[in-house]
Amino acid sequence: MSAEQFQRYSLVDCEITTHQPYGVVFRAPDGTLGFVDRADISDSPITPEQWPPVGQRLTGVVLGSTRGEKLRVSLRPSDVAFVGSVDDPARAFAEWTRIREEGFRGPKERDAFFSSPEAPPVLKWALRQRSASADRGRVIEVLSQAPEHLQIEVNGND
Repeated sequence: MSAEQFQRYSLVDCEITTHQPYGVVFRAPDGTLGFVDRADISDSPITPEQWPPVGQRLTGVVLGSTRGEKLRVSLRPSDVAFVGSVDDPARAFAEWTRIREEGFRGPKERDAFFSSPEAPPVLKWALRQRSASADRGRVIEVLSQAPEHLQIEVNGND
């Protein structure tokens, strides 16, 4: 199987084969080679000493492929959890991106989003992004408009 045959946002098993200055290299079960950029190894910054060791098997999310036919994957726990919790990750990401960039078109659209099954995982995912990201900044604003039960579900009871 070539890297281009993996569907974007699908889950893939990865066996870490080596560390490089830019991140980790892995092999998928079918032999396809890929890499994980250092920014996509963990939800928070970690040092190369904290990267998964060679030989470790992990589940990642397909981000795409390079011109050199390598699979690009994220091992970030928030990405893996998100993709595993929605029916159509591409559609859910596209909807969030539009809301993040343009806002809600009105109360009806806002209420429909808040009552959708994708709202909790999308909002949880956005909250786990780095503090300076557009996702993190926008989700705090969006959550301030959410019903209390959704705020509790996304934030926990704290």
